[in-house]
Amino acid sequence: MCFTTPGLLKAIVDAEQLARKECSNQLEYERWNCSGFAVITPSNVTKYATAETAVIHSLMSAALAHVVTRDCRFNGMQCECGKNTTISSAGNQVMYGCSSNWEFGMEMSAKFMDGKEKHGVVIGDRQLINLQNNQVGRTVFLDVNHKKEPTCKCVGVSASCSAKTCQRGLEAFSVVAASIKDKYKKSCKVSVKASALQPHQCNSSSISNTTLVHTLSSPDYCHKDISKGSFGVQGRLCDPAVASKSCETICCGRGHIEFTKDVEGKCCKQVGCCGVQCNDCKRTLTFYACR
Repeated sequence: MCFTTPGLLKAIVDAEQLARKECSNQLEYERWNCSGFAVITPSNVTKYATAETAVIHSLMSAALAHVVTRDCRFNGMQCECGKNTTISSAGNQVMYGCSSNWEFGMEMSAKFMDGKEKHGVVIGDRQLINLQNNQVGRTVFLDVNHKKEPTCKCVGVSASCSAKTCQRGLEAFSVVAASIKDKYKKSCKVSVKASALQPHQCNSSSISNTTLVHTLSSPDYCHKDISKGSFGVQGRLCDPAVASKSCETICCGRGHIEFTKDVEGKCCKQVGCCGVQCNDCKRTLTFYACR
């Protein structure tokens, strides 16, 4: 498939980089900060069907849909425009032009991500787990983009804007990743019976296409254990004054150290009523890190 769809191989590589970067941004101050994130190559994290593996599969699936959709419209990947729709609203005719083709992005994501499961070495229970988490990523991608307002321009000579040309766009991937992060803490522990996922430790009695799933409990990520993709928390940055960056939580109760560091940047001041003057300067900042 990578060779029959021009540009797809590059999109897959770009998608993994995007997913890894956004995973690190979203989980920077969690005990697991996306260490060991990998999909194209083997990873010590994804060997186990934990909630972290669920996040990795979901993010990669969503990222591939995002990158293919983006490249389809802007970077020369061969595909058609997204579905066109004509809407009549308050007497104004709204005509959709060449929109982002979310469907094509989702199709290519499904072919690659699900194809790895259906035609790869993973079989049985783990296959169902991965397929579910792949689907979550694509569903979140579509849901987030459906909520994005189209970009419209008035057309014609009339000042009343009686006709508009609108295009549905592509939401920033950070918004998609933030939604997947929210589902990480709600990942449902399941078992597989009769080729179906059975919920055990879940917030609901059923599993939907937005439910991340796992079969194994996660390591605590406090201790270094490379075989499980855990690099430990020693040296991790935290902030005791900010709840979301809590040193107590991130450092596993081991305590933290305080240190200062000179940071180069811009120092700006107002000049007169309306001007701003900036110069290069050094500032001494205080940081905190886990013991």
